[in-house]
Amino acid sequence: MAPAILAALPLVLVFLYFQRQIIKGIATTGFGGQ
Repeated sequence: MAPAILAALPLVLVFLYFQRQIIKGIATTGFGGQ
C-alpha cells in the first residue's frame, strides 16, 4: 500500500498545482476570457 501511495503522491501534487494555476488564470481573466 505504501509504495502505491508514494508513487501517486507526486502526481497528486502536480494535479493540485495545475488546478490552482488554472483557477488563478480563470479568476484573473474572468471565466476563461469569455
